[in-house]
Amino acid sequence: EVGRFRERHPSGGAARWIWHKDGGRPWVLLICSFFMIISLTASLSRGGVLSLLATSVVFAAAAIFPAPRVAARRGRSYGRVLVLAGLSAIVLLIGILALSPRVRPRWEGAFDEAAEYRVDVWRDSLGSVRDFPVIGAGLGSFRSLYPRYKTGNFLSETTHAENDYIQWTMETGFLGLALLVLVASIFAHHVACRLKKRKDYYSRSLAYGALFSITSVSFHNFMDFNMHIPSNALTMVCVAALCFLVVNIRGGRHGAQFLTEVRHISLRSARGVIVLVALLLAAGLFVQQAWTHYQSLRSMEHWSRSKFYLHGDPEESQFAFLNEAIRQCSWNDRAYFEKASAYESAGVSGGIAGIFKKNRMLEQASKTILEAIRRRPLEASYWAALGRIESGLMNEEQSDQAFRQALKLARTNGRIHRDYGLSLLYRGEIQRGPTELALARHHMPNVNLREWLDLLAKYTDDPTVWENLVHRTLEDLKTYGDFLASRGLTELATKIRKEVQLLETSPSLNPR
Repeated sequence: EVGRFRERHPSGGAARWIWHKDGGRPWVLLICSFFMIISLTASLSRGGVLSLLATSVVFAAAAIFPAPRVAARRGRSYGRVLVLAGLSAIVLLIGILALSPRVRPRWEGAFDEAAEYRVDVWRDSLGSVRDFPVIGAGLGSFRSLYPRYKTGNFLSETTHAENDYIQWTMETGFLGLALLVLVASIFAHHVACRLKKRKDYYSRSLAYGALFSITSVSFHNFMDFNMHIPSNALTMVCVAALCFLVVNIRGGRHGAQFLTEVRHISLRSARGVIVLVALLLAAGLFVQQAWTHYQSLRSMEHWSRSKFYLHGDPEESQFAFLNEAIRQCSWNDRAYFEKASAYESAGVSGGIAGIFKKNRMLEQASKTILEAIRRRPLEASYWAALGRIESGLMNEEQSDQAFRQALKLARTNGRIHRDYGLSLLYRGEIQRGPTELALARHHMPNVNLREWLDLLAKYTDDPTVWENLVHRTLEDLKTYGDFLASRGLTELATKIRKEVQLLETSPSLNPR
């Protein structure tokens, strides 16, 4: 191969042969593609592999059924055969790798908890689209808005919709979705029209490769939030720009010619100076905001590493890191929340002996959490914290209002139901408290029932109230029977154990 290359290119050597289009470049690209496919399969990303397969099917269909004019102009079909052979090799390679011991269990669990979680998030997110159909709820609003519509029992915080198109529609409405489809259609139509006129084999291959990449990521966006990862978004923009440039640059005697009209603005003109100044100001503002954000988060990280529960009458100097984070970014609601939590912890640990200091710290916590709420009013955890603090101050009405607002924003959040239930018990509301704790158990299925029963027993000795927390399952009834026995209620414990024996002998009666 190198010898034949030197015959056609006398000045070329082995080093030049490796990356020349008439030399080893196709082989280098083929090897790179091979390792990319292996890496994709080894990543265990089911969405990535499915996207690659779907894109291969689309390009195979395009190769089998080309446009009539193009087919007539070519007169030869070997190009289509090569494309189909390459795509078939991709599918075959993925199939072989998918049968490996490391990858196969991942596909056998295609409908595991992670897949169910995605489906739940998609369904709940689409519920918000009905409330904000035209222009959406606003960019970046998903994290605060989603808890309103959450129906699943998963405990992790959901920051993205696991589907870029659903989240885009949720935040920008159908108007934003229509704009996205319009821009994508114009881009695809322009590239396709220009690509038909290109004759250079290398340019066409580069453009097809870029289109393959864009199409694959577009498919993957149905199953993940790729465009919310900055590196992925930047790579997507670069690949799209490469595709656009390749189809719009034509070589000739007089050098490369850009087919798309380009308007030049002279920097010596007034318009050029204004544009340059505006760009510099925008870039400077962006860098300044990014730097202050980084410094603020860094100060919060230092606080997280060295924080401690405050006791007695804390001084403001003890909040040096948080105050620095707030000073650098006044909109950093998380810093206010951390500060309020520290005051709340100090107030709770004060005990009855330090009642005056306790109230003073809880009042500080109330003021601080209100600052966090003012900056992010749709954060349910902030309202729940306010409810706990007001409950500690014995402001029952304000506490109820805060908890109701928190549950309005996140009605399936088990932690908020738990905090509300404990707050009600602390205030002596024995009937409403266990009801909220029962709701918390419904949304937090993996909690320790025995600990909750022991906690509830501190406020009431009524077994009918305790039973609100118990599900009629084998595990719960065993725990409840042992709990009753430990409390000296032998008769009730015996009754529950008989029910356990009945469930063990008749498994069909077990709700699970």
